[in-house]
Amino acid sequence: MSKPENGPQLPAIRWPVPKNNRGGEFSNLEEMLAHLEGEATGHWLIGRNGMWHGGIHISDTTTPWCALSGQAMNEAVDFPVPFPGEQAVRCMADGEVVAYRINRDYLSVPWYWGDLCYSGSFVLIRHRIQPGKTAESGLTFYTLYMHLAPWLAYPERDSTAFQVADGQRLKAYVDASRQWVAAELPSGTRVTWDKAVSADTMTGSNGRQYAHVTLAEPVTGCMSLSTGDRVWTVCDRENLVPARDSATRPAWWSPFLPPSRETVQFDTVVCPTPYPIKAGDPVGHLGWFQVPGEDGHEKRYQVHIECLTTDDLPHFLSNPEGTGRDMPAFARCPKDIPVYLQFSGGEIQKGLITTQTETVMALSGQAVTDKEGKRYWPGGSSRGLLAESDMQLLSRYDLAGRGFETTEDSPASFDHLDGKTQPKGLVKTIFERFFSVADNDGKPYSKAVAFNYRQLLDRIDDAKSPRYNPEQYRRAVQNPSMRDHLYRLCVKHPSDWYYSSEAPVWKTFFTPQLKKEAPEWYAYSEKFLIDLRWMHRVAGMVENPWHMHPLVFLDAIAMNAKVWVLGTTSEHYESGGRGPGVVSSGRGDHGGASYGCYQLSSKPGVVQDYIQQSKYKDRLTGLQVGTQEFNTEWKKIASEHKEDFAHEQYLFIKKTHYEVQLGFLGKKGINIKHKRAAIHDMIWSTSVQYGPYTDIIIKATKEFSFENATDAQIITAVQDYKYAHVETKFASSPTLWSGLKDRVVSEKSKLLDLTQYNYEVE
Repeated sequence: MSKPENGPQLPAIRWPVPKNNRGGEFSNLEEMLAHLEGEATGHWLIGRNGMWHGGIHISDTTTPWCALSGQAMNEAVDFPVPFPGEQAVRCMADGEVVAYRINRDYLSVPWYWGDLCYSGSFVLIRHRIQPGKTAESGLTFYTLYMHLAPWLAYPERDSTAFQVADGQRLKAYVDASRQWVAAELPSGTRVTWDKAVSADTMTGSNGRQYAHVTLAEPVTGCMSLSTGDRVWTVCDRENLVPARDSATRPAWWSPFLPPSRETVQFDTVVCPTPYPIKAGDPVGHLGWFQVPGEDGHEKRYQVHIECLTTDDLPHFLSNPEGTGRDMPAFARCPKDIPVYLQFSGGEIQKGLITTQTETVMALSGQAVTDKEGKRYWPGGSSRGLLAESDMQLLSRYDLAGRGFETTEDSPASFDHLDGKTQPKGLVKTIFERFFSVADNDGKPYSKAVAFNYRQLLDRIDDAKSPRYNPEQYRRAVQNPSMRDHLYRLCVKHPSDWYYSSEAPVWKTFFTPQLKKEAPEWYAYSEKFLIDLRWMHRVAGMVENPWHMHPLVFLDAIAMNAKVWVLGTTSEHYESGGRGPGVVSSGRGDHGGASYGCYQLSSKPGVVQDYIQQSKYKDRLTGLQVGTQEFNTEWKKIASEHKEDFAHEQYLFIKKTHYEVQLGFLGKKGINIKHKRAAIHDMIWSTSVQYGPYTDIIIKATKEFSFENATDAQIITAVQDYKYAHVETKFASSPTLWSGLKDRVVSEKSKLLDLTQYNYEVE
């Protein structure tokens, strides 16, 4: 990683997979974790087989849209219906690629009934977070994506297949003179263009590049164009981009894809000069994976994801600089503190109940202050108030205070639950933690839970009973009621990617007895380990790194969403951001003269309605809207009270247009529960330009599920609908049609850009 800088470094963070085949986003950690509850393998810390497991699995069981079928022999036998790789596994945080291995095709190992296949393809990405001003507050960490689909799973692309870039509408000209526009090609329109044919590319007198393309789908416009028709269209400035007619290739493959000439090194660990990758960039697809079973083999597509660090993790979790404590985001609430009640008169009194258990809660709402100056916070599940003096306020970077714990383990074997020797290390530590949590919990059922863990701990300490049921212990580790505590346990532990089968930590597994009694299993396990081992070849990695739950840890350090001022996009197009005093003459506009930040129109009476509720009503009453006298007074108010006048206009539009449109959408079944800025700004802008009861959004999105669509899909559909209906929606203002179309295209581009950033409205 580049040298730590002075000042905060907060990488963008994304979930590793979308929630559906359309690219929808999981709204929070709970939704992401609930999605993965259906995974049968790859559980955190202790796997299904009782062995160490320092990551998580995501497979086609829960996320089939990220699986990609290749051309390997017998793959179609396991999965007769191929997976097209509709969505990719994604990089979880901004960082840089520091190591990778690309298998040309799936690896294999002999088994009783034929070869079994798996992928050793991986990418290791290094990240840096620094919440405070100095490097002492920071942490360098890594995310690992293992078992990715190999090179040959991605079919060769047709180098002549292109499509119109997102957010663009390109004019289609009949011939090279570009005098006659036959139609407009909307975003996503598929065409073919052979760059090798020099006659199919030209430079216009305006300096722009044009391509003679063949339509791969019909297009309607001034004239109807059919598949196979040829037209000229602009092709520079990424207006035409390679078609996405196959699964998206990993972003980190860019050094090996055209026009780059770097040669791919297959089936070996490569440590390149680090190069950047962004959160959300595709890192690959779930790879085909076969594993021996009692009755043949198990089959699935999967990715194994880990989050690692070789830094001083406990130091980082302590928030050494105290970053963010002046703006607490969480509070640790002890057991048995009183719950207070606030009465209608504002008086705060101690209630009759106390908290049942120690919890860490996110602070919501604002603190309440009593007449003595004592502060109280909404108490979450207690439905009352908790005194600030009874709680420990926490920054979002006080991760130790928020429940993240650390433990170190140096086991004799990766097999933690062999059924023969009572587990004294990691498993016992987990049971001790769970017992403490349950024993101090005031909930009625918790005492029974504590009793069960006490029994397990007593059995572990009993030298007379070394044998036990590994499945019973494994289930106790993966107890759903203890999930939050398990997932916040960070473990310094030897990595199975580091050691060879000759290492002492593997010796209790690769025994002479296993080789004699199960030679096929021994051979399979040994070759599997050889094929997948990589960590010893990467500079800076160690044999026993810290392991953090990749979803829970990254969610905890994710930066807060940046606040976006609702209506900013609309204000830009309505008044150019020139402030509350802007006056438009209305020449050529059926709506007449327009005023202010959002161009309140006069003929429909919008500006008149605004005046009636304005604190400046007396200064404008009696003046006729649209006259020189009215315009002069309006500008004078704006000059004297710029901020207040602008905020008043904002509140008026918010109440009379934006909120009305939200309610209208809700009645039609579109309920917007998130705060993502791009969608809310699109709704605001639509309500201002087309009216609070417009059905444009309803009609534009009727062909798909609003809830499951991505923000980009929704915005594209709405803006494309607006573009197609400019002439009918503004039939009385033909002189404005060209400008209105330009606005739709430009606004679409701005809104799509906004979807790429972590902005939310208040």
